[in-house]
Amino acid sequence: MIYVIDVQELGSAAFTTVCGERTRDYKWSSVKQLLEDKTTVKLFCDPRSDNDALYHHYRIYLQNVFCVQLAEVGVRRQTLPRSQFVSGGKKITLAYGGLDVQERAEFVEVDQRATNLFFPEKGGSYDNITRRPLAQLALKYSAMGVAYLLRLYRSLERRLPQGGKVWVREESKKRVDECLLSSYRQGRHRAIAPAHW
Repeated sequence: MIYVIDVQELGSAAFTTVCGERTRDYKWSSVKQLLEDKTTVKLFCDPRSDNDALYHHYRIYLQNVFCVQLAEVGVRRQTLPRSQFVSGGKKITLAYGGLDVQERAEFVEVDQRATNLFFPEKGGSYDNITRRPLAQLALKYSAMGVAYLLRLYRSLERRLPQGGKVWVREESKKRVDECLLSSYRQGRHRAIAPAHW
């Protein structure tokens, strides 16, 4: 099950509201506690922008992050050791997400429609994301952004040698920490993959 949390509407309450009792199975009772929990793996396709926003707006520091974008680089470098650039989430999902024919068609169609509607460089507008209530396409696009992360994690993680798994964890943490630097900037340089293990 996927929950879309509307941070624009809820603000910090999206992270601090108590969601239930702590139990033997769950050591956290809010989204903030979950994101900062050191034992629960959080899956991202490049956590830098997310952590930048979470930390600077809500003082949330992501812990125990696994970046599937870096895992894909690690897998690719086993056959193409000189690979210098990361792949985007769409390419990684289509290559390693195990999507069946129907899922693949829906993924590509929703991605194309959303890209054209939401991103100014493709003729869209950010207003289409910030307008409330959220359009069905915005909800679907948001959900699809995370729907295949667990599949990607399982698919890529099992293809990595032990040294590669350690490298992904270490480099994922560096990506989380990178946004805390005063020198942190968005840009094309973010497409360069870190050095191999």
